Amino acid sequence: MNLLFRILVAIYAVIASIISGLIMISPFADKQIMEMILSYADITFYRSNRYDILVFLLGLLFLFVNLVILSSGIRMRHSSKFYCFKNEHGVIRVSANSIENIALSVARKSTSIRDAKAKAKFKQDAVEVTLRLVVYPDTQVPTLSELLQENIQSSIESMTELKVSLVDVNIEGVHANNGKEG
Repeated sequence: MNLLFRILVAIYAVIASIISGLIMISPFADKQIMEMILSYADITFYRSNRYDILVFLLGLLFLFVNLVILSSGIRMRHSSKFYCFKNEHGVIRVSANSIENIALSVARKSTSIRDAKAKAKFKQDAVEVTLRLVVYPDTQVPTLSELLQENIQSSIESMTELKVSLVDVNIEGVHANNGKEG
């Protein structure tokens, strides 16, 4: 959710909570307080023509917020968790998780890598892989990165027949061996 949507939902929730609270306490509250609120609303909004535009705009705002909230559950974009293609026998679906696992298996073969995480995204007819690594000291990062990029690309393309358009390697840390590892 983006920030504007969160703010709209928060404002809407506060106003809806206040209105709900007033409705719930109205049977049990002092009748004079409810009569004052209804009288104020009647005098201010219903009998005065100068507030008609304000009431219309508030109604329009609530309609817009309601439509945004209702449509937020509908996904407009194509889900990128699977890549699907057909052959003569049926449909083949390759998950982003399987691409990530291929990339991780290639990365874990290296003795220079302490920890690895992968993220795969499908873009049109190709896949993009981002690898986040923690390496051991004295690792030659450019050499390791190039080797990983080539091996990950060839492994994914040979196993899934998907085109790999990008393999990003992010070195997020260097593990300092403090002698306590076993």
